[in-house]
Amino acid sequence: MLKRNALPLLAAIAAMGLYVHRVGSALWRPYLYAEDGKVFLQEQLLLGVDALFTPFAGYVHAVPRLTALIAAPFSAVWAPTIYAWINLGVMAWVALIVAFCRLPYAWLLALLLFAVPHTGEVFGTITNAQWIMACALPLIAMTSTPEAFANRINQRIFVGLAGLSGPFSLFALPLFLWRAFEHRDRHAVWLAALAGIAALVQIISVASNYVSFQGEREPLHLALTILDRWMGSLAYGWRSDTWYALMLTLCFGAIVFALAWFSTQRRLNVALLVFIAFVLGSTWLKFMPGHSRHLDFPTMDDRYFYIPKVLTVWILAGALYANAHWKKIVGMLTLVLSIGAVENGGLEWWRKYIYPHKPWTEQARHIDAGHAVNIAINPEPYSVQLPARAGNNT
Repeated sequence: MLKRNALPLLAAIAAMGLYVHRVGSALWRPYLYAEDGKVFLQEQLLLGVDALFTPFAGYVHAVPRLTALIAAPFSAVWAPTIYAWINLGVMAWVALIVAFCRLPYAWLLALLLFAVPHTGEVFGTITNAQWIMACALPLIAMTSTPEAFANRINQRIFVGLAGLSGPFSLFALPLFLWRAFEHRDRHAVWLAALAGIAALVQIISVASNYVSFQGEREPLHLALTILDRWMGSLAYGWRSDTWYALMLTLCFGAIVFALAWFSTQRRLNVALLVFIAFVLGSTWLKFMPGHSRHLDFPTMDDRYFYIPKVLTVWILAGALYANAHWKKIVGMLTLVLSIGAVENGGLEWWRKYIYPHKPWTEQARHIDAGHAVNIAINPEPYSVQLPARAGNNT
């Protein structure tokens, strides 16, 4: 048992080493980032336990809300540190979930979880942990039931929390239902039920709170931009703004689809592509009504493309375990190209951008004292704004 678990455990540890490297000093000198402070810390202090059930951006965020709840009893001085290290624990959990899935090369998928070209927007912040957690959902749905009872319970807890952290349970539910129909074992039914409950909660939340953009409508332009941000960033590392870069992107996409289809893991690969389609389709639906050029710049809101990038390199990784040597060779070359695309995009595609230090400690003591505060956090113009509390009118 120990020997069988050694490789997945080592892969998860190596993945976390890569993650820590990419986060950089944002872990050692933590700061509150965007909604970490503006929404989750602020609303926890204002609403208390009720904040757990308060939607933001149209849906429920269980993991960030629970993080804020855990940090609430401590001094606000420690909030950035608590948020950063809980996020690190969540990332370790995702890496272990992936590494211990019942798939011959699951350990390799764990290694690649944090290895795609990315600006680092989703790293080092509990606000964006949902984008990394969601990567594991289609993998759990399409792999066999774990032998160990503890692993089954772990998967169920993960599906419940990940499903209630962002809209991704809506995209994963068809895959869990597919699994339950095929296997019809107790674990498959549990996973489908948990994903279904999470999806229902998120549907109700989105239906009650969603507000669409108003502005320019260029659906074809947006569709091509999304394709470029997904495949182009893996094939070339930047925008496909030259004919050879565009050809490279198209060839890369053709290779990915070919390797996905002509594979012994076709069922898994199709599920990954379906999940990618749901994520990118929802991105198109969000921005098409009036924000069609919002994603034009290659580093703008890169979080929307993290899941498609990871699942794409996972498809390529599966080719390394194919019986045919040509598939292994093509898969390896394409995978190296994808990870190496960072070199063309520049270092901003590898290490997380470190925002300038903003004073927090002294201002946080005012939060502890119940004073009214307006504390600037990263990035501008985000801030933590609180009225005087507990009878303090300062």
